[in-house]
Amino acid sequence: MILKVSLTPPRTPRPRTLTTPPGRARSFLPVSKGVSFGCKSGVPIQCCLTAFRAFAIETFGGRHDYVFVQHLDDEHPHVHLTVRSLGYDGRRLNPRKGDLATWREHFAGELRLRGVEAEATPRRARGKVRKAEHGVVRTIRNRGEQPRVERLAREEIVSEARAGKNSLRPWEAKTRNRQAAIRDSYRIQAGDLERSGDPADNELAKQLRRFAAEMTAPETKRDQLRRELIDSLTRRGARTPSRGKERGGADDDR
Repeated sequence: MILKVSLTPPRTPRPRTLTTPPGRARSFLPVSKGVSFGCKSGVPIQCCLTAFRAFAIETFGGRHDYVFVQHLDDEHPHVHLTVRSLGYDGRRLNPRKGDLATWREHFAGELRLRGVEAEATPRRARGKVRKAEHGVVRTIRNRGEQPRVERLAREEIVSEARAGKNSLRPWEAKTRNRQAAIRDSYRIQAGDLERSGDPADNELAKQLRRFAAEMTAPETKRDQLRRELIDSLTRRGARTPSRGKERGGADDDR
């Protein structure tokens, strides 16, 4: 079993405060950084917690104040971490994509030390192209309101549909091309394994081909909204009888 380790935004908006770092103009800066680390279902709860504690101590211990909590409210055990941005040395924590990847790999390494087969796989390697929903957007939706960014996206898609357009944004085309290249890479690696003649490599090639075949089609947020619009129109058409049938029924009664 390959355990998937993911990094997602916090569930709630990060608190912000007015601070003035030395040598910089006054500005609003986040007090803390929030991330969450998730494990695949089936991983022992205590193992996940002890692995994360070891990661946190080595990564932030003696440098930043931090707090974390383990949530067991769904099938995937996960840990929410909040780290104070301002470190003991006066420097602020500002993680980049490379830093987040390093954190994932470190956490996966701690899991492997505890006997769990874990790999810190990025979303794109699993066919996932959409980022986790932002905490602010989720909070607005939980209040029963429609987030403004989603409403504008829906209006744009409806406008395009009425105009008969279905144009891809440059980043959407880039995402699909990248996903196609990833799937091709898996097939090429499977072919190399098959040519080795080793039964173990042949079995691994079968698993790799199966994994590539079962990867979900890449779907962006706009793709999802477009699909929901089509489904809604289809259901509405199925529920509404045509005028012709209604008139025909009245004639038959007479």
